[in-house]
Amino acid sequence: MLLDAMPRLDKPTRQGHVNLKPMTAADNRPTLLTVDDLKVHFPIRVSGTVFPKYKPLRAVDGVSLT
Repeated sequence: MLLDAMPRLDKPTRQGHVNLKPMTAADNRPTLLTVDDLKVHFPIRVSGTVFPKYKPLRAVDGVSLT
């Protein structure tokens, strides 16, 4: 249900969903969020051994956005 609620560019008109308005130039708007070099790593268990081993899964690695 969460994924279905996300706006989609490939299906802009769907029953029960509000259409998004196009964005205008952001000349006078303040920056709401700036992210530099975001990294999100999760430890995952690697099977195949008697003793559990964990390795990092890099879900996000070095993403920057404004």
